[in-house]
Amino acid sequence: MSKTELRPVAFVFPLSDVGEWLEKPVPPKYAGCPGYWYRSAHEDCFGELGAIDEPEMGDGEADDLLAWVNEYVDACNLRQAIYTDEEYAEMDEPDEDSFGFHPGVTLAEGVEALTAGGFRVVVVPFPQALRTTAAGTGGARYAAQLDAVVERLALHLDFASTPAALALLEESDALSRQLRLASDLIENFLGTEQNDDLTQRLLTVVAGWSGARRDKLRLVFAQIAKEKAARGQSSSPNVPKLRAALGRPESPEVERALG
Repeated sequence: MSKTELRPVAFVFPLSDVGEWLEKPVPPKYAGCPGYWYRSAHEDCFGELGAIDEPEMGDGEADDLLAWVNEYVDACNLRQAIYTDEEYAEMDEPDEDSFGFHPGVTLAEGVEALTAGGFRVVVVPFPQALRTTAAGTGGARYAAQLDAVVERLALHLDFASTPAALALLEESDALSRQLRLASDLIENFLGTEQNDDLTQRLLTVVAGWSGARRDKLRLVFAQIAKEKAARGQSSSPNVPKLRAALGRPESPEVERALG
């Protein structure tokens, strides 16, 4: 997939997640509002959300929330995730970015407006796994977390370059930048209480993914297994199920690399 085929990306997250992760006192009236981050070069796509009126805020509230949103962007490693492997290799320095929040809409309304503006909107999963509904976490939030993990994984795979990934694996037995981010995401969530539920969600969706995206996920799983074996560790018991669900590689080059 080339750069020209990729839609501009906007990351969004509820301000409640910002407050919970950073342990900051986000006012309850803003907890369900969206924080966002995107590349300034894609400002034209922000018009739909930017046209929605914002309510007045108390003294200092906006400054605090903006600072916390910026900190959360770094905590979630979004600045690394926003560039394709090809773009990252070619650029001299990162683009300017735009971040903020909208106090006049819900997260769902923010996603709708940003999508209408032309963004591929990726809801950022909370940085650590949530407990299951049975353990006391709301079912809707738990289900949304699973969806967010899968969507962020899909973004990393789409932003990875298969030729660059294969060259790096051959040269230094390492994953490309975007595939490393995908690997970290998988490792972070498949080793938690969400293991079985996330595995089931992935088993449901990977059948509809493109062959190119599935091939890149095969490379990630193979490298995870290799790295864990080198450390004397075992992968999640669900990883073999996921690898089997991917079937044979579409790319002959990927098939050769996997042996």
